[in-house]
Amino acid sequence: MRKVLFFGGVAFLAAIGGSSASGCAELELPGTVTDAAASVNCLPSEDCPRPPPCKDPVMFVSAKGDDKNDGCSKAKPKATIKAAVDAVAASRAGESSTDDSAVADRYDVRVCAGTYKEQNLVVTHPMNLRGGFDCSTFERDAGFGYDKGFASTNETIIENGAYSKDNIQALAYAVRRESTRINRDVVLEGFTIDPGGGPSGSVGLVISDGTSPTIRDNKIKGGSGVCDNGFGSMAVWVVEGSPLLFHNDVNGGTGKCLDSSAPSPGNGIGTGSYGMYLQGAGNIDVEENKISGGSGNGADGAVAITVASVGRRKIHKNFITWDKPRTDANGYTAAAGILAVGETDLEITDNVIRGGTTTCWESCLSWGMLTSESERLRIERNKVYGGDVIMDPPATTGNPDRSQVFVRGIRVDKSGDALIANNMVHSGGLTTITESPGVKTTQDKFYNERNATGIMLDDRGRGARVIHNTVITVSGDPARTGDVGSQKGGTGWDLVRPFYLAIGYERATFQKNLAIAHGGGPTSGSSFGFTVVEADQGLELVEENAFVNFTGPAVVAIHAAYSDGRPAPPTEVFNAFKDVKAYNAVDQTGITGIFRNNKFIRSACAGDPDCEVDPAFDGKWSAVGLVLDGKMGEADQGTEDLFGLGWKLKPSVKAILKTGGGAVSPTIGTDFYGAPRTAPVAYGAHELE
Repeated sequence: MRKVLFFGGVAFLAAIGGSSASGCAELELPGTVTDAAASVNCLPSEDCPRPPPCKDPVMFVSAKGDDKNDGCSKAKPKATIKAAVDAVAASRAGESSTDDSAVADRYDVRVCAGTYKEQNLVVTHPMNLRGGFDCSTFERDAGFGYDKGFASTNETIIENGAYSKDNIQALAYAVRRESTRINRDVVLEGFTIDPGGGPSGSVGLVISDGTSPTIRDNKIKGGSGVCDNGFGSMAVWVVEGSPLLFHNDVNGGTGKCLDSSAPSPGNGIGTGSYGMYLQGAGNIDVEENKISGGSGNGADGAVAITVASVGRRKIHKNFITWDKPRTDANGYTAAAGILAVGETDLEITDNVIRGGTTTCWESCLSWGMLTSESERLRIERNKVYGGDVIMDPPATTGNPDRSQVFVRGIRVDKSGDALIANNMVHSGGLTTITESPGVKTTQDKFYNERNATGIMLDDRGRGARVIHNTVITVSGDPARTGDVGSQKGGTGWDLVRPFYLAIGYERATFQKNLAIAHGGGPTSGSSFGFTVVEADQGLELVEENAFVNFTGPAVVAIHAAYSDGRPAPPTEVFNAFKDVKAYNAVDQTGITGIFRNNKFIRSACAGDPDCEVDPAFDGKWSAVGLVLDGKMGEADQGTEDLFGLGWKLKPSVKAILKTGGGAVSPTIGTDFYGAPRTAPVAYGAHELE
């Protein structure tokens, strides 16, 4: 059975394995184990219910066993998991999970330590697959499972022993009869799943046909496939279903998605590797896993979790990262922690997203999180680092705009009813390296732009509330405004922006956030408080936010062209919120009147009524340690504390970062740590007592 699926214009081919049955499989089949007794005369070639294979609903498997054994005792185990699975499936044991007696009859297939090169291993009926057992006792040791760091000596490995273009996965769940129910009381646990690799991509685990097992305490790998279906390797692919994925260690693998007929570098055509690809219309829960996108190489490098299609998705308390992927195309995604596209009800809560390092051939982007088109979106209490990028050494020929690098903590596009609250976000970019090849260009673009953003709303969304987030952006060089020498020999970033609103996003509200800048020193002007690009009417309210250690302007506004064809008004830079003004427009209202009760803390205020003077806040990193408790060293710019307990305000800043914060939001009544908010509330994700 093969499924062709489409995402972003690329066809994905899921090879689920198996062939159509013969005999009475062509008829309307009985749906429960009670029919088995009537079918004892089925021919071996026919797919009919048979008597239960064992007296007790347990079957044993050992690599030293024999598939001729019945598998009903520890002394006579079967040799392959497939033989055990097929024997249980043939009896239809425990077929209906809505029937309590069927759940009681649910078979446990218990597999002891060893490597199992399985041929077309597909679970088509409800049964538990459990690995990690000692082969002499069929007991588990104290090191079993995720909580113990997978320290068990009884590793049980499933490999794809029948790799072909139509069989790219090591293990699959699929339904062959409509009456079958594989729900969450069906468990897969205790395995290392490794598909290996080949010329048609590789997948560790496929969940299809509406099956919804519980997947827990497994190590699942994507393998080392070479794509011809849009991706190189993928650890977990939910094609259709509502599984629970809990306490697994997932790695997308080392897949390659390159056009062999094109010159290298620059021949990327798809996505190198995925940790998880969550598709279909089901309700999927991903909780308390370690998920790496891997080290893929393609037009896009690696994605830890991709969300697509419709349905509810809950991504909760996971550690999300990537290894060392590469993007071999211009302007694509180097890597992403979460990449979500589709009309989902999406909850992303309490995760740690620690972006890794990727290499790029030309311009590329690194995202902690990018979501698009969600009907309902909740992003709360996450720790996010947007990742790092190392650009290939410059060439004197080729694309003159080749060195644009973008790192983003959180970006939300086209979404409705979005809440982004109580997150701690670092833009990323601490070790990013780019060099300008020194070739001048007449293009109206930044030549070697390096652009770091904390939270971004983009591309015609329909409502977003950004409330009580703490954002740190990487250091910036003295301001350059797009000249061709931008970043030639520079060490910081051209543009550093905690908040960025772009391209027609509607009804955006920013309240009670705390933005902390490492501005590169008092001469730097590259740290903008707000950047508004062709979204003048998108901002609904910017109220009671605090900006600490900023040396750059409060707002930069890049305006859209008029609807009657007249060119856009010139870009405006406002040093203080009080300076923000409307411009004359037939069909645009400007951005005046929406900035209320915000606060800057700087070394000099120049008459700004929204500013408090403190000589210590001069744009240098040393000032950040006056605000946040912990080590806060310049080399790691707070990330060590972020990935530890998280950022906390020092009690000494209570006078400046709690007063003026306004009333408690009814939406956000507690802080990042669960402590109640008290009026006047503190700015940012941490509430000072």
